[in-house]
Amino acid sequence: MAPVARFRFHALRRYSSISTCPTTSTAALAFDMDGVLIRGGRAIPSAHRALQKLKGDNPLNREIPFIILTNSGGESEASKAHKLTQKLGIEIHPSQIVLSHSPMRHLAPQYKNKLVHVVGPDECKNVAQSYGFSDVVTSKEMKAFDKSMWPYRSVGDEVDDTQCPYDLSQTPISATLIFHDPIDWGLDIQLITDTLASQSGLITTRQPSRPYSQSTPLYSSNADFQWSNEWPWPRYGQGAFVTALNAVWKRLSGNPLVIEKQFGKPSSPTYEFAEKMLSAAAGVEVKKVYMVGDNPDSDIAGANLHGWVGILVKSGVYRDGMPLTKKNKPQVIVQDVGEAVDWVLRQEGVLR
Repeated sequence: MAPVARFRFHALRRYSSISTCPTTSTAALAFDMDGVLIRGGRAIPSAHRALQKLKGDNPLNREIPFIILTNSGGESEASKAHKLTQKLGIEIHPSQIVLSHSPMRHLAPQYKNKLVHVVGPDECKNVAQSYGFSDVVTSKEMKAFDKSMWPYRSVGDEVDDTQCPYDLSQTPISATLIFHDPIDWGLDIQLITDTLASQSGLITTRQPSRPYSQSTPLYSSNADFQWSNEWPWPRYGQGAFVTALNAVWKRLSGNPLVIEKQFGKPSSPTYEFAEKMLSAAAGVEVKKVYMVGDNPDSDIAGANLHGWVGILVKSGVYRDGMPLTKKNKPQVIVQDVGEAVDWVLRQEGVLR
């Protein structure tokens, strides 16, 4: 059974780091990363030239603003921008990066001086703190509080000297935020379900009887079931982890899992956040956004839901013959990002 999503929409604030670029365009582009610009850690061959055209290397010398809108994460926007700049050979500014957890920064005031459990690679703690979350604990730190919580060996245990900075018998966890794909699914499922079944987030306690209700909110940054890398077939993503988490939680509690707020594509909060960034970068309100993606169920479904123009490429998750519905059907299907940008430039009268 799929997890139940409960959405609460909040006004989005503009990134303070956004710098505007000179442009007369009221159109803009958003690119997925994996399977569109990058595959297997390397740039897709047409990506460099495609982005050059958007930066003004076209017959009208016209700049068209763009962002990278990805369900990737686990690091800062600055770190991701630096890596993409190196791989693509085109300067990418941190203000052009929207990671799956980027919109979560707007949750930070709600959890000021409250402990949150951030799930994902170690770097996610630093990212969460940079967003303004004042008190953050990781899964490794929680395991270090009392190793009997997870009495199994994990990769790296023999050299791990992690300490827990909080007394979890006295300090409740106010929320769990899945920032990025978990490294150790078993550990994270155990800790998350322990928290949800606790009394008011105090992980050393348990509600007296089933069915258990969720004692604290759970946020997810990415609903992608699969994603594309150099392997011939897609790999499981955070959406698959949440599916497994839902199955365990339902068996334990007697209730389906409730996601307090879903971020990442195709959720509306992420597209609203991205649209604000694009308008800020353009210096004018963007009237039309083209979404270039390889995943019909996230990139294109989100674009259609939010009134963007969906362009599906064949260089990633999507394969010829995959069924498409009204929900995830794109405006056009092209071979790769180079063809996608040329199609947009023709629509905008830049190319003939």
